Amino acid sequence: MPQDRYSASGPIWSQNELPAKPKSGKRKWFIIGGIVALIIIAAAVGIAIAVTHKKSSSSASSVSGSTSKGTDNPSNTDGWVMSQNSIVKYNPNDLTQFQTDPRLIKSLYGMAYTPIGAILPSCGATFDGVLEDIYLMSQLTKVYL
Repeated sequence: MPQDRYSASGPIWSQNELPAKPKSGKRKWFIIGGIVALIIIAAAVGIAIAVTHKKSSSSASSVSGSTSKGTDNPSNTDGWVMSQNSIVKYNPNDLTQFQTDPRLIKSLYGMAYTPIGAILPSCGATFDGVLEDIYLMSQLTKVYL
């Protein structure tokens, strides 16, 4: 029969058999706090790098000029042709030169685009049709490099 460890006044323990103290949650909270601090520091460094990169690329893009050479009133349009649907007049020798439409403003940050007839089974997109669409979209979307 095992020896009873309890007496009338309470448990009897020898010096070598003291019960383990329940661990306080301090160590666990230090670890959690350290992980949270590392995440916050990493986020701050990432934001700082992104802002610095954005400023340097925006200053570089402002030096290089605009991305399209579209113009409201081209000085010499001899040899320019109208697009497939007669919406845009452009220079066939330099496709970056086209006449802009003053009614269109840069109001979108981007857009999803699929040319008419490009999805199976038709596959009937033409270069001129896509070019016309790109001319129009370049006048509607803002470019951030």
